[in-house]
Amino acid sequence: MKRKIFCFLALLVMGLAGFVPAQAAQPFKAPAVFDFSGSSMDLAISFDLGRLLGTHDLGLDPNPAPVTGFIDIDTISTLTGICRGRMRDISASTEAGISKMGVSLDFTVTVTLNADPLDGIFLWKKDKAAFYPDNLVLTLNFGSKSWDIPLSGIPLPADYSDGVLRLDIDLAHSGEYEGFEFDAVIGLHLRGVLQSQGAGDGKLTIDLELDKNIYQPGDRLQLRAGLDNGGGERQVDIYVAFFDHEGNYFFAPDYTSTMTPLTRVNLAAGQYAALTKILDVCLPAHSPPIAAAGACSFCAVVTNAGGSEPISNLACADFIYDTLLQPDTASFDGEWHGSGGSSVPGGECPPLAAVHMTIVDSQISGVADEVVEVDADGYRMTGTINVSGEIVDGILLEEYMNSWIPVGSFTGTFFDTTCSGTWMDEYGCYGTFTLEKMNQE
Repeated sequence: MKRKIFCFLALLVMGLAGFVPAQAAQPFKAPAVFDFSGSSMDLAISFDLGRLLGTHDLGLDPNPAPVTGFIDIDTISTLTGICRGRMRDISASTEAGISKMGVSLDFTVTVTLNADPLDGIFLWKKDKAAFYPDNLVLTLNFGSKSWDIPLSGIPLPADYSDGVLRLDIDLAHSGEYEGFEFDAVIGLHLRGVLQSQGAGDGKLTIDLELDKNIYQPGDRLQLRAGLDNGGGERQVDIYVAFFDHEGNYFFAPDYTSTMTPLTRVNLAAGQYAALTKILDVCLPAHSPPIAAAGACSFCAVVTNAGGSEPISNLACADFIYDTLLQPDTASFDGEWHGSGGSSVPGGECPPLAAVHMTIVDSQISGVADEVVEVDADGYRMTGTINVSGEIVDGILLEEYMNSWIPVGSFTGTFFDTTCSGTWMDEYGCYGTFTLEKMNQE
């Protein structure tokens, strides 16, 4: 199939529709502290007391047990919701005991969670959050004996509405205590209340973000921009410029040398606007002029309406356009059908989905429709494929109001007639998928 050299898909000019206040949870400033006092922990602990006595449950008092502890958010982008902090001594204790025909056990049970660092993202528009701890450890204490249970790599989905963060964490552990085998099931029902947060600094911040750092002919370039107004109500002009590999600059939206604002925006006090797509173009392109190999940049700055002095940071997004490798992915073009499913036990994640992908000129589009209805929307899927058949920048999108927002990713490899891969979303669901290429007439 002939490559579409100039497949200029859409140049989306930012206007008031692109920068709108959040319709759901409002962002908070870092540093911030969530206090989890008032949360609860449910415990179920059974001991195997031997062949004659069998298995018996421990008596626990209190059960559920009260929880204390904190999550600190050290840094957060109100534009993207991406944050970093720590989980600090989230803990609960209760008294445990059992007495059966000469067997007597009496001890304190303590459960403590710590994670440093704690990376995550707040999905403001969906009233959701998700954390991805690199070093999450649960410490289980029976009296003076303890077990450190590493839980790194397990996503923690959460709900977030203004000022309240909710997580439910279910864990299990088996071990030996005082010569007896035991099984423990731990349910942490965490409710953290925002106690303090950083004050607005009066600054106006603009962010630029590209979907990747290196592009080749046939790739699709997507540029997003967002605003965070830490001050009062104001009207501003936004300027975006493209710098080519020789240092020449061109101002959007027409990409000429005349300095022209891309748009004028009315900002409410404290308003933030999430990253919004402002450019979607296939390479090489005539506008902006991206055709010669080299290092390029997009840069943006904000001024008061009608003014010429910057009132924001200068935001830049750098990339390399590499024309040496001319990708040939035509052998993968066509329709691919198959199925996918969740590797997470229980019914919270889609157990089975019908997956359909279409590949045209290295571009992937598709849907994953759930066979068993858990989330009736399913996913849309976008991405690209390289010359090795590997999926690059595979994104899962979910419908929210009148738009589709990214909620996860997928990766995998295409072969002559088959494909296999993995997927993961922001809610803690993950799994695998397989595809077969449909017969081409």
